[in-house]
Amino acid sequence: MNIIQDIPLTDISQDKFGRTALVELIVDSINEVVSGQHSCVVYGIYGKWGEGKMSLMNFVKNRLVNQGKDDGITIKSY
Repeated sequence: MNIIQDIPLTDISQDKFGRTALVELIVDSINEVVSGQHSCVVYGIYGKWGEGKMSLMNFVKNRLVNQGKDDGITIKSY
């Protein structure tokens, strides 16, 4: 039996699929929304199992935390 573990990445330096530009696009969008008058925004990342959704969200959260914007960041995985 072969068991495959799906362990999300936590640091963009681990990324082998070149998602840095996508992470920056999402972070820029969040920063733009937050700087406006919006009180709540929800972003959804959709894809099949193992396609890197949680890794992408971890990269985005880490980038925001590194910018000092860690208040109110919640990541939900379903």
